[in-house]
Amino acid sequence: MIVSRFEAQTAKAVYIYLLRGTKRTLLIDSGLSDTPEDVLLPGLAAEHLEPQQLTDCVITHADCDHCGGDAALRLTCPHLHLHAPTGDRAMIEQPERLMHQRYEAYEARHGVGYDPETKTWIAQTAGRATPVDSVLNPGDTIDLGGGTLEVMALPGHTAGHLGLHHVEESTLYVGDALLGHGEYALDGTLHAPPSYVTVSGYLDTIERVRALRPERLMFAHREVVEGSGIAPFLDECTRWVHEVDAAVQRGVQRPGGATLRELMEEHATSFGTFNAPVDLMYALSAHLDALVEKGLAHKSLATQTSGTPERFQWVR
Repeated sequence: MIVSRFEAQTAKAVYIYLLRGTKRTLLIDSGLSDTPEDVLLPGLAAEHLEPQQLTDCVITHADCDHCGGDAALRLTCPHLHLHAPTGDRAMIEQPERLMHQRYEAYEARHGVGYDPETKTWIAQTAGRATPVDSVLNPGDTIDLGGGTLEVMALPGHTAGHLGLHHVEESTLYVGDALLGHGEYALDGTLHAPPSYVTVSGYLDTIERVRALRPERLMFAHREVVEGSGIAPFLDECTRWVHEVDAAVQRGVQRPGGATLRELMEEHATSFGTFNAPVDLMYALSAHLDALVEKGLAHKSLATQTSGTPERFQWVR
């Protein structure tokens, strides 16, 4: 099986993998709305492939830089079969739902979110509504001919995030499922913190990958990690979660507790100097919700009419 990597660029690199077997030619993710025209079609041509030879595209999860190219790719690749994880399907198929349920998810409850300019960019790059042809579930396999991909559940970053394990090569394509201590921008600076919507899901993914013991990890926004570098990388992922959890618990234990906005402001640079510190909303909110689920904290409900966000306080 032949593996190629294409690179789209925003503030950070977006890596899209092309896997060619004797039966299928498959892309992992479609990038942003303009990625097919700007990157993927020229990339296919450089590999001496015609658009009609592309048979499959697997979307790892619902994010505009992973599924935004679906509509354009379908238009140009007539034999394309589009696959998506069951848990993220609705957001992948419907950009408006993706905006509301993912990128605007913290506005009503917490009064935090992206600025209008960023939301306009997201809407433009998320592409048009596009139905998928099939959903993938853990344990499903894709026979490329000369290589088998096994679908793995890698939740946390999103509820339905999947990974693809190339069994014969012991290579795991993880998308955004594992994020170390953050994503790097093209200029080498830290771009965004690790983002996950459930703490338990993200920790389960770390341990699931540790138990699999692959020989290499392939990412959407960073270079390959392989061999002896995998265990320290997974430890780094776990360490970041524990550091954030401790910081959130300290904030909630203070007299009066804390809101998500207060924690974001307090820890804007605690875990690194990020170009997009607003993305702390994902992990910090996940930790707050986890404390409530464990019975360690309680929350006051948000009042949209008065603009009062949820406040979290330690159960004493």
